Amino acid sequence: MPRFGSVLSFDAPEVEGPSPGRALYVPRGFWRDWTAAIHARYPSFKTVGEVYDSDPALTSFFQGGRAPFDGIDSGLDSVFDFPLQDAIARVFTGKARCASCQRCWHTTPSTPMRRAWSR
Repeated sequence: MPRFGSVLSFDAPEVEGPSPGRALYVPRGFWRDWTAAIHARYPSFKTVGEVYDSDPALTSFFQGGRAPFDGIDSGLDSVFDFPLQDAIARVFTGKARCASCQRCWHTTPSTPMRRAWSR
């Protein structure tokens, strides 16, 4: 497994957690190795990936916990829910009806945040 200098920097007390920005533009194999290195050293550490796109199919592709068609599990604990953010913004600006939020909610795979809200 490759070594990552960023893993060592997490020993600083002011670090709350990594946020892999722009996960879309980095090979998924990197995220698999990077998150494995983070979780090996800090098992309870949570990672959140950023895939800034309003397409649930694209953003969910980077959600860890499963290996989609490319056979690579990114290992990311969660991804930001930009599809739902976009749907909510469209409702509040009068560009869409509330039902678009419900459709977005039901078409995006489950994330830890969504599972918590569903309790």
